[in-house]
Amino acid sequence: MVYIIVSLICIAIGVALIFRRTKLLTQVTDISIAGMDSIEDIIEQLKFVSEEIEKPNALKRIVEFNGTISDESFITSELSQKSCVYYNVKVEERYEETYYIQNKNRRERHTRTGTKTIRNEIYWNNFYVIKDNLKIKVDPSNCREIDTTLAFSRYEPYKKSSGRDYRILGHQYTETLLPIGSKVYIVGEISYDGEDFLIKKPDDTSSPFIISMKSKEEILQKKKSSADLTLIGAILLFIASVIFFIVGIIHLGKMH
Repeated sequence: MVYIIVSLICIAIGVALIFRRTKLLTQVTDISIAGMDSIEDIIEQLKFVSEEIEKPNALKRIVEFNGTISDESFITSELSQKSCVYYNVKVEERYEETYYIQNKNRRERHTRTGTKTIRNEIYWNNFYVIKDNLKIKVDPSNCREIDTTLAFSRYEPYKKSSGRDYRILGHQYTETLLPIGSKVYIVGEISYDGEDFLIKKPDDTSSPFIISMKSKEEILQKKKSSADLTLIGAILLFIASVIFFIVGIIHLGKMH
């Protein structure tokens, strides 16, 4: 029976990987399509529609844009004190704890170490990306695919006394950010409010929203490689599920 349960688990994970692969390939298609029309043509369309019907953000399009992050609107990161438009502060606590296992008539004492996140916060500001004579505002909120660079990393031992069964060893401080002056590749939803052209997270959550310091080619290659790996993983899991199922049937036959 155990073998059959393992077989079913393998099938479930394999199906999840197939769904993951489908999502990755859809993203590859969406990113490729986003670059079919030039940003200049799309901007003209947005401006024309908004002015014709006198309604801000009347038309929205998925677009790609390459440019450099302007220093007009920035924030200063907390730990590294660097100028950026987006940063993430993470603090992890490393600890050692005592636990007990009852072994027959004896209570055995053991220790283990671990890490837990006690702070993970993101800060951002809307910013401008400039290329030639184009200047487009970007709202990075809710972007799950955003490239950052490591700006601060330090481990500080904990010097104060802590509990007997739970001892704090120290804290790891990490900060990653998107600095001003970075060259970025962006895919997102663009609209025109009568004053600024704004790229943000698409209303359709299945559409891509990417802010990356990598090139379009690098992003596509990475997604295609991930899709290939998930397919291989799914095939191996399906093969394993068949093997476990057959072994399970044989064991059940022997039991009867």
